[in-house]
Formats: sequence, C-alpha cells, structure tokens
Amino acid sequence: MTMGLQQGSTACTCGHRHHDTRLVAITGGPGAGKTAVLELALHSFCNHVGVLPEAASIVFGGGFPRHDSEVALRAAQRAIYHVQHEQEDLVMGEREVAVVLCDRGTVDGLAY
Repeated sequence: MTMGLQQGSTACTCGHRHHDTRLVAITGGPGAGKTAVLELALHSFCNHVGVLPEAASIVFGGGFPRHDSEVALRAAQRAIYHVQHEQEDLVMGEREVAVVLCDRGTVDGLAY
C-alpha cells in the first residue's frame, strides 16, 4: 500500500492484484462535503478503491510557509500541484487499486 493512500475497508473478491487505475477528483469549495464523501467511500468500498489525501494539507502540514505575497502564493500553488501530480503518478504506476478518489485535483489551484 502506498504511504498516504487510504484504501476501502471491505474485502474484495475480484482476485486481481493489479488494475488499470482510474483517477477521480472530488472537488468543491470549503464545506461542500468532500471529506464526508471520501470517508463514506472508505467505509463502503473494497480495498481496490483508494483515497489520496489533499496535497495542500501535505504541503502546509510539512511546514511550507504561508505568506500573503504574490510570489509566495504562486510558490505554494506550484508546490501543491507537484505534490498532487506525484501522488497521482505513484498510484497509477503501482496499479494496486482500480479507482483512486483524489481530495481535489491538479486543476483546483486555478481557483486560488
């Protein structure tokens, strides 16, 4: 299992060890219910459904500075984009899960 990737809690009977992984971005504004949907998915689906954590939480939780200047905001959005992209590449390459639900996607940064 990929570090950071949470997988569904229900046993699967498909018998496949590798999958053609599909990415699904769960997006929306603050308070839209993204986290609730992702938690429900983890409890409702088998272990071939994964949930990637929000890249911004990883970036800022890891100590990336939060400054208000234009240069800092752009740097933060680039860091978030790269973390998201690398997480997606990792799960696509490992092929352990069939569907990966992403807590936001790479295009979400355009809204900020």
